[in-house]
Amino acid sequence: MNNIISKISLLKVVLSTMVVCACSPGAKKSEADKKTSMEVLEEVKDIQAVGKIVPSVADVVISSMVAGRINKILVSEGDSVRIGQALLEMERGEADLDVQQAKLQLDRLGADLKVAQEEVRKAELVVDERRQKYETSRRLLERNAETKETVALDYSSLQQQESTLKGLKKKLESQKLAMAEQGIVVQKAAKQQKELLVSALGSGIVSDLNMSVGQQVSSNEELGRIVKVDNPIVEAEVDELFANEVKIGQEVLIYPMPNKQEGNRGVIIYVNPILSNKSIFYETANEAQDRRVRRIKIQIKDRTDLVINTKVDCVIKIR
Repeated sequence: MNNIISKISLLKVVLSTMVVCACSPGAKKSEADKKTSMEVLEEVKDIQAVGKIVPSVADVVISSMVAGRINKILVSEGDSVRIGQALLEMERGEADLDVQQAKLQLDRLGADLKVAQEEVRKAELVVDERRQKYETSRRLLERNAETKETVALDYSSLQQQESTLKGLKKKLESQKLAMAEQGIVVQKAAKQQKELLVSALGSGIVSDLNMSVGQQVSSNEELGRIVKVDNPIVEAEVDELFANEVKIGQEVLIYPMPNKQEGNRGVIIYVNPILSNKSIFYETANEAQDRRVRRIKIQIKDRTDLVINTKVDCVIKIR
């Protein structure tokens, strides 16, 4: 910002000098040497941007999918965790009993289903036997070796058994549906039991923990964050005076503030197409309101130990 203000002040001095010279006797001689503001800007070879070190990916929120009371906390702030690692456990209550009860009910329905399948199998055998008996009686009747009453009785017995078989098959299908439904109940109970153990949805460093054992929490309440500290990037803001000068691919030198050590090399990977108001990078109200900015992102080429949220100065080579 100081470099930008200095360049703007220099531009005003140059333009003021031009006006004075234009009113002097030697104005005609110096008129050919005066420069426009655009020409002055064209002489600038690098510009300064204010930024900070941020994760290359968004933070992962730590939260419980179910409401309840925290039973155990398995990590501490600053711990490095991997995706899927257990972070905390909610009170189990009757969750384990619900799973056991649901599984027992499923087992009972499974046993009933086997009985129903066996009943259907036996009924099908009886149907086959009575059909054969009826067919035999009908052929004997054609040879006048059997009475019509016997044939009618055999046919009635066959129809009755077919009706019984049909009812048993309907019962079997109903039991299959009941078993499938109970299977869903078991899955739901197991899922609720599993959700009591909150696991990391991403890898990184545990930060901003806001929980304690015995604390009552609601579902999806933010209890902390997981920050990805590997391969950080820089988010920076360029003054609107130089907004059209920044391009993707330009080289950048990155210096931590307030002490400028040896700079890290970087390259611009994103340029916002819209001018915005200044952000919290700036510390005073006047500094944040005097001009608009163009936001950019910078990939750090060198290995760096810069801490996330470190404020940095960025020197962008524009020519």
